[in-house]
Amino acid sequence: MHLYMLKWKKRSISSSMTKEERKQAFLKVYNSLPIFENDELKLYVNRVPNDAQITGDNHNDDHQAARHGTYAFLLSRLYLRDIKADTALRRHFFQMQAYRGFKVDPTTTIKTYNPYNVSGDQLIGLTLAMLDDVSEKLRIDFINTVEQIVDNDWASKSVDQLTKSHVAMWQPGLETVGAQALTILSILKMASKFGSAKAKKAYNKLLYMYGYGLLSLIPTTFSIKNRNYSNDHNCIISAYILAKLSTGMSKLYWTMIMLYCWSLSYKWLNGYFTGIIMDVCPIFTKKYVQKCKDYLYEEVPNTYAKSIYWNPWIDQGVYPIKFNDMNQGEFWPDEVHQARGNDQLTKSGLGWLAAAIMIDQEEAKEFLEK
Repeated sequence: MHLYMLKWKKRSISSSMTKEERKQAFLKVYNSLPIFENDELKLYVNRVPNDAQITGDNHNDDHQAARHGTYAFLLSRLYLRDIKADTALRRHFFQMQAYRGFKVDPTTTIKTYNPYNVSGDQLIGLTLAMLDDVSEKLRIDFINTVEQIVDNDWASKSVDQLTKSHVAMWQPGLETVGAQALTILSILKMASKFGSAKAKKAYNKLLYMYGYGLLSLIPTTFSIKNRNYSNDHNCIISAYILAKLSTGMSKLYWTMIMLYCWSLSYKWLNGYFTGIIMDVCPIFTKKYVQKCKDYLYEEVPNTYAKSIYWNPWIDQGVYPIKFNDMNQGEFWPDEVHQARGNDQLTKSGLGWLAAAIMIDQEEAKEFLEK
């Protein structure tokens, strides 16, 4: 991948925005986020049509857990996390099981949960939000969910609650490598932090007896013309969780894995990836960090996604692609760099905001001061 990137032409990046203009761009995205809020919840929702009101039942709940988990994590970085955001987070757990998401009937407030097999990336998003102080009830719900995975032979339960999920299995074997190994280790480490003796024992067993640490060393591979870039995101966030919860050589090890994943697309100036690593180990030059920031503020950002379906990676030859020419999708940092047309517009913005917050947390907090 590094050899392939050598042929990429680098586009000149510059931003002429003043600090006040950056503030207005930031507030534009922040105030346009697709948030469903009522007396109980403050929930980040996906794929609401751009011209529609947010009702609580007109969003796609398939990846809700991952996106709301990221939203709650970012609110913590801004010191804006509240009980309603945490209540929405907790609603993704029910009867010792994590759910992909839920919808709320706007007239009765009755919640309908998505029972489809929860996947590893959803668990990663939920776990990310657990890095900060959470309620005792939320800790217990999380522990129960993780311990159920251990008891179910390293797998989430299927929709029928009787068999294993076919999308979230981590039992030892040749198929459990890379992102899968990092996923199970990160959620076990978090449950262990919350006091689960079963999770701590399982973590040590997988790490030392079954070699999940070594299986995580080179966690993501690629196909030049059709890379699953979202897999880089899953690996970086899992390793970030592990690094934040570790010390000494263990912290260094997980940080190295984060750096490896970041290096596979460093020419894309991903402010979220860069900022996440800087939060653990401030290793990047001021010049590179500034380039990431300039890229975000190159122009006033769109607050919508251009389409919601996946296309093969089309090599543009010159990178990074302008933010407004790309598809934001549900979460822009895990999108490949390709220009997209203006079809199927949906409300978005979490990805740009995540990059802007993580690349300069102090300025982001300043922008939101009254």
